[in-house]
Amino acid sequence: MQYDFGVRQIPNRLTAVSMHNRLRAAKAPVVVMGRFYSAMIERGLWVTQKELAAGLGVSTAHTSRMLAVARLPEVLLETIADKP
Repeated sequence: MQYDFGVRQIPNRLTAVSMHNRLRAAKAPVVVMGRFYSAMIERGLWVTQKELAAGLGVSTAHTSRMLAVARLPEVLLETIADKP
């Protein structure tokens, strides 16, 4: 399943929080969560991992793990892509 985390779909923090809640409710794969977190920081909705964690209501450790997953090589990501 493809997700669009661009400005058009997620223009602000409020929309990002809503999307985050939907992803969690759908038990999105860790790769998708990592890409979502990464996109939110890259776009500047939150500047730091700590701010992102607070804004989304998750721990900084969780945020760090998801961002680490997003940085894994694509070959490895394909192996775990469908795992919640």
